[in-house]
Amino acid sequence: SMRRVALLVAAACIAVTVCVSAMPAPFTRVLSPSDVGAQGDDVTILQHLVARSPFVPAGTVSFDGIYSSGTIRAVALFRAGNHMSNEGLFDSEAATLLLDLHSSDGYRDNRTIPAGYLYKVHIPVFRNRSIETVATLYDKDLNVLRRYIVRTHGQNDAQGEMLNQFSSSGCTPTGLATFDLYSPEPDPTEYGPYPINRVVLGL
Repeated sequence: SMRRVALLVAAACIAVTVCVSAMPAPFTRVLSPSDVGAQGDDVTILQHLVARSPFVPAGTVSFDGIYSSGTIRAVALFRAGNHMSNEGLFDSEAATLLLDLHSSDGYRDNRTIPAGYLYKVHIPVFRNRSIETVATLYDKDLNVLRRYIVRTHGQNDAQGEMLNQFSSSGCTPTGLATFDLYSPEPDPTEYGPYPINRVVLGL
């Protein structure tokens, strides 16, 4: 049967640089209740982050990338809970605070390997995601097999420049995941011909 690898990544608390008048990356537009139905990666990221707010009850948000009535309600609850005006508006003020409070998913490595897995890769993640970090490959008994340098960037723009610290699905790329050991990326010139680089399942 296909071998499996568990990847654990320490949670990152992400710093954000913001211009007062501009939306902070990855957000590129102001969203208001009149924008119901708007879609995009920015909406997905908004949904994942606002769902972490203690003022937003579980189940309020669907992680579908659509600026629905549930997402609008979550934005309103987030704003109200943080003593902000214009409750239905997701503007630069709300975006900046959301990134500041909820960019980190709080994940921490528990130094174990789930049953049935043969390997584990642990990658510490820095606040500044452009910093290279050192990954450690363990066997199922947590013996160190290898250490190597990695980078932990999020999503890039069309020119290849780093756009934000999140994946295009809106997830903070930290946590526990299963990696595909056998299927190389389709574009070797972009990713390199490395078979161990595709996350296939979050655990």
